[in-house]
Amino acid sequence: MGSVASSHNINKGNSFYRKKDYPQARKFYFKALGYRKHEATVHYNLGALHTAENNLEAAIAEYSIALDKNPAYHLAYNNRATCYIKHGNYCAALDDSTRAVECKP
Repeated sequence: MGSVASSHNINKGNSFYRKKDYPQARKFYFKALGYRKHEATVHYNLGALHTAENNLEAAIAEYSIALDKNPAYHLAYNNRATCYIKHGNYCAALDDSTRAVECKP
């Protein structure tokens, strides 16, 4: 049941994200956080939401949590690298880009 509820909340959040209704997307992503199975995905999605709102520090923090939960999450490395580039931290961006390729050659 928990996995179904988590997936439902993630899908609802994604639907609102695509419509650029970030407050509603955030609400459903936070609901999904209560289920451990999809934690990395939810933190990745929250990172994307913060990136869309140009809140780069919060985005980096969420991508970092996603990577703590799933160290092979190549998309999180890629998106965090993009945030680092926008922040001017090119060394960290290069490191994350390299890790993304190592995870998904």
